[in-house]
Amino acid sequence: MEYLRSLEEFKGVFISGDMVGRSPGTSAVIVEHDGGHRDVRDRMDRAGFSINTYAASKPRCSKLAYAVREYLLEHMPSMVLDTVQVLDVAETNSPRSFPDPESREARFLGTVEIYFVEVSPRKTV
Repeated sequence: MEYLRSLEEFKGVFISGDMVGRSPGTSAVIVEHDGGHRDVRDRMDRAGFSINTYAASKPRCSKLAYAVREYLLEHMPSMVLDTVQVLDVAETNSPRSFPDPESREARFLGTVEIYFVEVSPRKTV
């Protein structure tokens, strides 16, 4: 979420792990951790995320969803964020229209998996 918040393209977009504090009609990116596992013991993890985008119209929502997709898949791999290095980002489901039945707003949903390794110094005992 911090990575997406740091990008000029998403200034003014509500980016969070939940909908708390979002005003209806506000463009939003909601990132939810939805699984993953350790791929290589003590070396590499894989975390899955659902990416929900909301906007006032279906075309605006689609544009936002595909912009987020572009940054995650094309720009995030090889970045060092906090204490992890992103090795790769794989798309498991491309963004698709998934209208929110509760708010009746346009929503697109996609899923990605992020492969990363810890790069901070480890404590030894």
